[in-house]
Amino acid sequence: MAEAVLFGIAEEVLKNLGSTAVNEIASAWGFKARLEKLKDTINTIKGKLLDAEERHADNHPESHAVRGWLQRLTTVVYDADDLFDEFVTIASRQRLIDGNKMCKKVQTFFSRNNQIAFAFRVSRRIKKIRKKVADIVSDGTQFNFVPCSNKVMGRPMRDQTDSFVHVEEVIGREDDKKVIIGMLLASSSTDDEHEQRDKMPSVITIVGMGGMGKTTLAQLIYNDHQVKECFEMRLWVCVSENFDIEDITKKILRSATNTEIPEFDMEQLQGRLREELGDKKYLLILDDVWNNNRQKWFKLRAYLKVGRKGSKIVVTTRSREVAEIMGTFPPHELLGLSEEKSWELFKKMAFNEEAQQNPCLVEVGKEIVKKCGKLPLAIRHVGSLLYGKEERKWSSIKETSLAKIPESQSDIMSILRLSYHHLWSPLKNCFAYCSLFPKDTELDKELLKELWMAEGFIIPEINEN
Repeated sequence: MAEAVLFGIAEEVLKNLGSTAVNEIASAWGFKARLEKLKDTINTIKGKLLDAEERHADNHPESHAVRGWLQRLTTVVYDADDLFDEFVTIASRQRLIDGNKMCKKVQTFFSRNNQIAFAFRVSRRIKKIRKKVADIVSDGTQFNFVPCSNKVMGRPMRDQTDSFVHVEEVIGREDDKKVIIGMLLASSSTDDEHEQRDKMPSVITIVGMGGMGKTTLAQLIYNDHQVKECFEMRLWVCVSENFDIEDITKKILRSATNTEIPEFDMEQLQGRLREELGDKKYLLILDDVWNNNRQKWFKLRAYLKVGRKGSKIVVTTRSREVAEIMGTFPPHELLGLSEEKSWELFKKMAFNEEAQQNPCLVEVGKEIVKKCGKLPLAIRHVGSLLYGKEERKWSSIKETSLAKIPESQSDIMSILRLSYHHLWSPLKNCFAYCSLFPKDTELDKELLKELWMAEGFIIPEINEN
């Protein structure tokens, strides 16, 4: 983790070094020259960090030695970060004193004697840190790191998709979509008899391993024009591991009303559910269900015996046992993409116009696709990772990062871990920080940014005038 965030920490140290307040006090207290030397040294090392991290992540032949070098650098960069956290705080207090009448206790801290002692201590620490960084820079010459230009380090991220599926981006699920929509729109005699007997909507289950595209298929169905015409109300609920009936009921109501639900007890929630769905033909998607407790499902199912005839429920799950418990039809098993569709998806994600004309990249790309086990998520991640990269990078990932992954459909985490290792360095710590939250936690965007800033992962622009 420490190796992954070095670039961002180095950036923060450099911003502190460039702060107007810090430079004013450094000039006044006599160690501005040492700050400038440290700034130049850290700038030198920062330019090589991305190449060092890529070699470590790619299992480069020198990766073990590079890891030791990075660990040494991590320690000293964090020392610099700690020093400047303290220094920026002192500088901020000094500026407050300059602009306000502060209490004597704070003013005493900045007495002449204290300033001299503080300046001496800080100057020695700066010299010590710079000496360590310089030694590490010298030792790093053996690796022949390629400095990355500011343009490469600041490259823009590719556009992110929104919460709605973009049909043109989905490849290889046309047949699965037709099957499920056919089941949704058809009213067999068995289905009619079942619904008339207990008014329970039919339940269609989609089963497949992680990364197979179950949620994407459900989104395609949810947004299909025939489905929109057939169902008066469409509801989407992400269930995940915690099969809490009260929470699921609130999510259903939130989806139905597009409003927050007050703190009702279950009696009130049931009543509200009957009120919202009672006279409507609805489609409910229960995405990512893990619960194999029949009694919990029977209790929720009792609440869902509302709505007009023809209402349907679609469940996505990794577990066939869950599908057997919940489904009223045989499970629809989602399989891997065909070789043809796998290659089509990879080309869409990995190739720009220039790459398509390179026969070597095409050959390497086909070998990489085989390692992705026909998993759409894996193909998308690896393809996005390679987009716009030079041939050396493609070969490196094929021969090192993917070489140890078996050609099976059971190692999606290895593919995802590969994507993490090759994230733009300043984003790694932001991404890793999100793992602290439970799965499916709804995060407030502004709050998350404030948390990142509090951790020093991102630095806000500050107007010092």
